[in-house]
Amino acid sequence: MSEFIVIGERALVAKLQRMTDTMCSGMLEKALVAGLTLTANTAKEKAPYRTGNLRRSIHVGDVASTSRSASAMVGTNVVYAKYLEYGTGIFAVRGDGRKKPWRFKGAFGWRWTRGIKPRPFMRPAWDATRKAVVATTLASLRDQLRTVR
Repeated sequence: MSEFIVIGERALVAKLQRMTDTMCSGMLEKALVAGLTLTANTAKEKAPYRTGNLRRSIHVGDVASTSRSASAMVGTNVVYAKYLEYGTGIFAVRGDGRKKPWRFKGAFGWRWTRGIKPRPFMRPAWDATRKAVVATTLASLRDQLRTVR
């Protein structure tokens, strides 16, 4: 998790003190969502595609804030996303997959598998957008602060 610290001039500090906690938390949330939307969009581009369900499900969510901090998550609620990201069976990135082939019953009868190779999309999306997220978040916060009198 990253933490941002803003050190400003006296005018900025005075402006922040005039703002209510509700206004601050709303601004932080809005700025963070603006930044993390870059990661969500990049993850959608990088996600494996068959039906489009996974890509449609990637979003910015779990946004929470106080007057001094905000947090949000970029992800998906699709159950199979973690298997695509980390792989399964002998291909599992973390090494916690099955070590031997196994049989399962699919739509076309019984099949043998050793697992699936990872096709990461979330981690590469974060790696590709990390600096842009920080810049966009700060720019959004700066733009919102300009509107406060």
